[in-house]
Amino acid sequence: MTHRSTIRHARAHRRILAAIAACAVSVPLMCSACTLSTNDAADPTATVASMPRPVDTATVTGLGHDSRHGTVPAAPPKRPAALTWETQMVAVPGHNGFNEALQHAGTDLVTRHVDDAPNTTEFHLAWSIPAATGQVLAIRLSADATAADKTTAHETQTFYTLTTSDVTVASTDLIAPAHRAALANHITDALREKSVLDEDASVDADKAFTDIILTPKHEAIAVITPDAAPLTPKKSVAVSIPAALVEPALSADGKRIVAGLPALSKADKNGETAAAAPASFAGLTNGAVPAVRAPRPAADDAVDCSAVPCVALTYDDGPSEYTPQLLDVLHAHDVHATFFTIGRQIEAHPDALKREAAEGHAVGIHTWTHPDLTKVSDPQIAQEITSTADKIASLTGTRPSITRPPYGSVNDRVIGQLKNLGQGIILWNVDTEDWRNKNSRTVLARATANPHAGQIILMHDSHSYGPEATGEIIDFFTQRGYHFVTIPQMFGDDMTPGTRYFGFTDRH
Repeated sequence: MTHRSTIRHARAHRRILAAIAACAVSVPLMCSACTLSTNDAADPTATVASMPRPVDTATVTGLGHDSRHGTVPAAPPKRPAALTWETQMVAVPGHNGFNEALQHAGTDLVTRHVDDAPNTTEFHLAWSIPAATGQVLAIRLSADATAADKTTAHETQTFYTLTTSDVTVASTDLIAPAHRAALANHITDALREKSVLDEDASVDADKAFTDIILTPKHEAIAVITPDAAPLTPKKSVAVSIPAALVEPALSADGKRIVAGLPALSKADKNGETAAAAPASFAGLTNGAVPAVRAPRPAADDAVDCSAVPCVALTYDDGPSEYTPQLLDVLHAHDVHATFFTIGRQIEAHPDALKREAAEGHAVGIHTWTHPDLTKVSDPQIAQEITSTADKIASLTGTRPSITRPPYGSVNDRVIGQLKNLGQGIILWNVDTEDWRNKNSRTVLARATANPHAGQIILMHDSHSYGPEATGEIIDFFTQRGYHFVTIPQMFGDDMTPGTRYFGFTDRH
């Protein structure tokens, strides 16, 4: 028996078993309707197809996007070889939930292929648009990594949303779990038919659907990577799955996305007419172009402040209505800062806090109501700290371990309580008094009066003049060779609960 006849035999065998099962169920109702067929042409099958071209990103207006790049020097034994990296990220206006999912997925790809893979020497994260039709928009994230031994890894993930609502559906979730194995079998047959997959190999059903492109005809084009199957040669292959197989396998979320595809005439859907004109995209009209920050490897954030001059910008009393503008300035300068946040302010501006964390800034505690901790009871101290920590963790996924007491006010009792709560106590050695000197020029003058390495600069993100002053402060120190770091970057693993940190070399 030839290779291809073996595949056809396997397909026919599966259909016979399915037909027998169907007859067994339907005997009481309509047994005469049950027939068995092994005619390949009569049954839908998946086939290897040309790799689809992505949509021209210029045709989808309103998207926000960002790119970052850098190099990380070798640091044996942690990182044996130097790393060169480049990342991109995109955001859709009016789709905060969808954007968060993209950001999380991008960060996860960077973590797995770079931070958890110390032998990676080159990494690229890019985005593209595999589908934009009707009310449906799909964004694909592609990660490519090269290791020191020249082995490569390629991974793609696609996410769907609708122009009419902030829905997020990962490509895998388009297919109901109960149907994934059967569809994976069809993909396996198609790959074997084209001799790009050995007869004794198969597609991993858990990885086969991470990059699906839905078409207006309700077909699905699955991009199968070498991570999902041992392909020969080792490169991605597109497999077209007909609507007759796709539609019964859709999940509830998948059906919701398909409902957003443009309607086709019956003739077009059945392929009875000439190739239909490209389906129009509804477009994005939900608000201004969103800000976005491409993820960066944690290894790139490693700074040895004992070897290079460091400065930490810190902001108290937020988030506020002025925080987004300040974040824009920090983003434009590619600088990370530390925000000591008040619980009641977080409740008023949760999106600002989430953006702080998403863009790589450190988030710490500034209590819930901003009391002088030396004047409240121990249970009140615990309540002020833990309630704020809980709120931050619920929005960012990370529980903070640094606190700035309001007014910098502590005594032995407060220090003991903060130590018991696992909090490092972050104070400062440069006070801009921006709350008193309400103009950017005076704030700049105080921040730069005596520049030296290891400074922790105190500011507030609750004033309108903060963003302008921040940009000028960054320019001043950057021109003099300083590196801006967050508090966790400045002190690294040396931070201990209950210790007061005034500057890099001033802690007790």
